Amino acid sequence: MKTIITRLYPDAAAAQAAHAALLENAIRPESMDLVHSDGDVSANIRNAGVTETAGKIYAAHMTDGKALLVVRAPFGVAATATRTLEDFPSLDVGLASEDKYIRAEAEVGSILKSHPLLMSNKYGTRGSTPVFGTNQVIRGVTKNSAIKGGSYMTGAIKLLISGKRKTSAISGGMLFSEMIKMPTVIRR
Repeated sequence: MKTIITRLYPDAAAAQAAHAALLENAIRPESMDLVHSDGDVSANIRNAGVTETAGKIYAAHMTDGKALLVVRAPFGVAATATRTLEDFPSLDVGLASEDKYIRAEAEVGSILKSHPLLMSNKYGTRGSTPVFGTNQVIRGVTKNSAIKGGSYMTGAIKLLISGKRKTSAISGGMLFSEMIKMPTVIRR
């Protein structure tokens, strides 16, 4: 995320003074560009990161030695840069805003998608093994699944456990309703 801050100054000296003040306020020199009215102005403005619409307006006003200061301020720095530039009067070119916020696009999943350890357990006994063990479904075992056609899961997680069904949430304990001496379910 960054904000493109643009200011047009009447001459190169005024633009350089604003540039120097930004440097004193810890704005990095590689995040700033000074575009002068000589050379290919449109290309220089575009290369500095100015939007196409604003670039056309600035290019039309870049005459008689005027200079454009472009700051690509990263998140958290734009307010400092804007306050610093308030001390250096710039020319009005008719833009509604001389600051343009550019939203960063995230690459979702690009880091993990092809990583060799995706869905692995580095703390397993056999090096990097799948998270849930090597064989989650064993064929030929008596099926105790609550879902018709389901399978008994083995490995790191046992989803269904055969044996006596417990009626208490407390291991070896009594029913909650007996503990509080009050029925929790009323039957009609």
